[in-house]
Amino acid sequence: MAGSDNFKKFLGKAVKFFEDLVEKIKKTDRKLIIMIAAAAVLLIVILALLINGISSNKEKNEPSTEPPAIVQEPEYTTDDNDIAALTETGKYKVDTDGLNLRPSANTDYAPITQIPKDTVVTVLFVDDSQVESSSDYGWAYVEYNGQRGWVSMEYLVKQ
Repeated sequence: MAGSDNFKKFLGKAVKFFEDLVEKIKKTDRKLIIMIAAAAVLLIVILALLINGISSNKEKNEPSTEPPAIVQEPEYTTDDNDIAALTETGKYKVDTDGLNLRPSANTDYAPITQIPKDTVVTVLFVDDSQVESSSDYGWAYVEYNGQRGWVSMEYLVKQ
C-alpha cells in the first residue's frame, strides 16, 4: 500500500505541475506551447510504461496457479497398426538402476521420476512406430506408483 500512496502523491504533484504550466502557457508563445505539450505526452507515456512494468512485476512474483504438465496419454485406436503394438502390454520388470519415467515418449522431456531396478510396472501401451532396426527399442506407456508416463522398452524385461 505504501507504493500506492507514493504514486498518489506523485500524481497529485504532477497534476499541480500541469495546472501551473497551463497558467504559464496562457502567457507564452505558440512554439513553447507545442514543446510543452510534447513533453507532457512523453511524460504520460513514461508513466504508463512504469505502471505497466510495476503490475507485470507483481504478476511474476505471485506463485503460479497453473497445473503441472499433463502426461501425454496415448491414443487408443483399433486400426491394424496399433493392434500389433498393443499385444506387448502387461507386467514388466525394470532392468536398470533408476529408469526415467517421462511425460512424453522422447528423451527431450525431463523425467517425472525414476523407477528403481527390479520394480514391476504395468505396460499399458507400446509405441514401436519409430523402431527402424532390431537394435532399436520402442517406448512403453506405463503405470508406476499411481503415475503414468513413458519409459524406454530397452530397460524392461517381460514377466
